[in-house]
Amino acid sequence: MLDHPPSRNPNAVERLSSEMVIARASLARRGIELADAVQAPVEPAPSPEVALENTLPPTPVSLDRAFLESQRALLIEERALLVGLTDQWAKSDNRAMSTIGREAVTEVDRALAKIERGDYGICELSGEPIAKDRLEAIPWTRDVISLPGPPGPVALCHQYHRSR
Repeated sequence: MLDHPPSRNPNAVERLSSEMVIARASLARRGIELADAVQAPVEPAPSPEVALENTLPPTPVSLDRAFLESQRALLIEERALLVGLTDQWAKSDNRAMSTIGREAVTEVDRALAKIERGDYGICELSGEPIAKDRLEAIPWTRDVISLPGPPGPVALCHQYHRSR
């Protein structure tokens, strides 16, 4: 038995704390609350039929090929703009905007990957199809509706760029 508690690495604790803050902010952006130190009751394992149903991919949205190609072109153009802005911010030593710029590029890359996988236009929260009008307005969107909270990284990049 140990007579004293094991020593903790303060850097690891700090890293985990910052990761929790980032995760909490990400969840809050989507309107999901995270309770501290509250565990949900353990539920019984689902039946094999329900377990299989939960592993099936979402039903694909019927978006025509021309629409997907136009969305891909918009996203590629948006990505090039964001990479350019992020490079400018990095050169000017604007770390905050450079970080947000990298996050924005990741959002656009995620949307491009969804087009490739065939699940573009599916809400990540509900699994419902995202309206075509919403996809046209915000090609990188991941949700059926805008949730309350701060704007995402792509919108922040555009707001900051316009304010200059």
